[in-house]
Amino acid sequence: MFVYSCKTNKTQLFWAVICILLLGGILITLTLWPEDAENTATRPASALSVEDGIRYLKSLGYTVTAGETKEVQVPEEFDDTLTAYNEQQKTVGFDLTPYRGKRLQCRTYTVENFPGEEQVEIHLYLYKDKIVAGDMASTAAGGFQLPLQSTPSEE
Repeated sequence: MFVYSCKTNKTQLFWAVICILLLGGILITLTLWPEDAENTATRPASALSVEDGIRYLKSLGYTVTAGETKEVQVPEEFDDTLTAYNEQQKTVGFDLTPYRGKRLQCRTYTVENFPGEEQVEIHLYLYKDKIVAGDMASTAAGGFQLPLQSTPSEE
């Protein structure tokens, strides 16, 4: 049989109990704390599902059908192309800068009512169910790429 003894005084015992309680409190807080309280409070309802994305785009004046959903990685450092893309996004209130290094969900929708074009797709980029970027692109040869905006009127 082994006997282990430890000589402590009341002060050492008091601080040991305090440390254990603090560690327990930290673990409980980290377990119960929401991942991103800011995004939870400001999360637009229009970004939660594919159907919500369709309703959101309808509110902008587009008739769309859902396409594929894939995951994309935003690079830590923006090259010239991504910098230009982000500047374009900033003109409509989006900014990818806070999402450097993050994985985003890209949802593609086919536009059925874009004036003067037949092959147009809209891409919505989401981070934790919040729309953080969006664009429209023509898939035709010599097409275009624009930031997400309301339906342009026919000329």
